[in-house]
Amino acid sequence: MVHTRGHPRLQPSGPARRGSILVAIVMALVVLQVVVVGVVLMGAREQSLTTLRLEASKAQYAAEAGMNMALRELYDSADEDGDGGIGSISDDGNSGNDPTVNGASIVVTVSVSGTTTTLTSTARTSNTKRSIVVTLN
Repeated sequence: MVHTRGHPRLQPSGPARRGSILVAIVMALVVLQVVVVGVVLMGAREQSLTTLRLEASKAQYAAEAGMNMALRELYDSADEDGDGGIGSISDDGNSGNDPTVNGASIVVTVSVSGTTTTLTSTARTSNTKRSIVVTLN
C-alpha cells in the first residue's frame, strides 16, 4: 500500500496542464511583442527628432551663409547675385532662383532707415526656418 501524505493531488495532469502552459507562453509572447513595438516606435520618434535637429542646423548655417553673401555685396557695392539690389540676396519674389546651401534656400532682405541698414537673412528647409537679423549703422 502506497501512502500519500496529506492532500490528494491538486495539480491537473495531462492535457489540462499542457493547455495552461500554452496559455502562459502565448501571454508571454504578447507582452514581449508589445515591448518590442514600443521600443521600435520610440526609436522612430527619436529618428524623427534627429532629422528635425539636422534640418534646423542646415537652415541656421544657410542663414549665416546668406548673411555673409549680403555683407560681401554691401562692402563691394555690387549686386553679385543679379537680383537688382545691393545687399539683398534673391529678394526678387522668385523662389525658383533662391540660392541653396545643403538643401536650404536663402533670401536676404534689406531695409534702410536713415543711416541704419537692417539685413534679414532667412533660410528654409522642408520643415524648418531660421532667420538672422543684422543692423549696421
